[in-house]
Amino acid sequence: MPKPERTQSHILEERSRLYIRQNVPIEWIIRDVHYDYGLDMNIEIVEDNRVTGYNFSVQLKATSCTNSDKFVPIRLKSSTIEYMRTRLEPILIIVFVLDENEAYYLWLKDIAIHNYSAQKTYQIKVPKSNKISEVSWNYIANHVKQVFGDKLNLASPEADTDRFGRYSVDISGLSRFSERDIFNLEILINSPYTKEFEIQRFLENHSQVFLGGEYSRLHAQLKLKSDTQTLLPDFFMESVTGFCDILEIKLPRIKLIAGRKDRFRHTFKVSSAISQTQTYRDFFENDKNRRWFKRRYKLIVFRPRTIVLAGRDSALEYKLQQKSLESNFRDFKLFTYDDLVRIAKNNLGKFKA
Repeated sequence: MPKPERTQSHILEERSRLYIRQNVPIEWIIRDVHYDYGLDMNIEIVEDNRVTGYNFSVQLKATSCTNSDKFVPIRLKSSTIEYMRTRLEPILIIVFVLDENEAYYLWLKDIAIHNYSAQKTYQIKVPKSNKISEVSWNYIANHVKQVFGDKLNLASPEADTDRFGRYSVDISGLSRFSERDIFNLEILINSPYTKEFEIQRFLENHSQVFLGGEYSRLHAQLKLKSDTQTLLPDFFMESVTGFCDILEIKLPRIKLIAGRKDRFRHTFKVSSAISQTQTYRDFFENDKNRRWFKRRYKLIVFRPRTIVLAGRDSALEYKLQQKSLESNFRDFKLFTYDDLVRIAKNNLGKFKA
């Protein structure tokens, strides 16, 4: 008499759960959801051996293979999307691909469906640039904390500090950066199809590029709100002194310098980026804004250095002219993507035996 066979779907499910458990920080608490209404796991963040209460849920999908190099398509019921969007905790959608032994992720908030009840199911494209094997779990933890803070309006008042002042900035001393990371960075830089959000995501997942030395943490897209405006810088770089600088990124392919050798200027795109960062800087000249930002994010910003990452060395025909243009702005620095690769390669050499 034939015996029951274990189906491929059961094998895929088991492999996907095992993969997640092998990649999530071992101290974090993973709880399986036994009654599946669109969620398969709940993961609680643990810091310094203390449970925090901060948690996120996971919708886990699995497939044997995929035909695209850029994304993994999955389908979600509109009722499932509606259910997940009503939950307090952030939802992470993860799809495991057996043939690649890799899983890819996408936050529910990043799914651009405005009327998700118009159809019974929707196709979601999970980008392959979002690899679970390469994700920064510090980024995951910080994002979850921010979501809880936004939804619960968490802000524990703390005594403000009068230790406002400048500090030297050195981004050349980096933590470990692998040859594979450098290879992936160069692919992004050299591709004519790279989007800004792809570079942002790479820096979020490989924050060691801009960390080490003076900087200890990278904070992505923290909103600045005042009575008159709402701003969204790309990154705040937190110094070991407790203060932050601001990093704005533009594409590698933009031109940096215009004009002749004797009459040169920044291009319109670079000038706009500089103006943008100066607006961010001016936001923190207001004491009320500084105090609000500190209560909200537990970060201190005062007269930050503003850094723009953009363009290539080939766009800088005149290095001395570029240095001259930088001096026209307060605490401003322009880095090219070739600078970024050089920093990463220099750091790699330091760690080789």
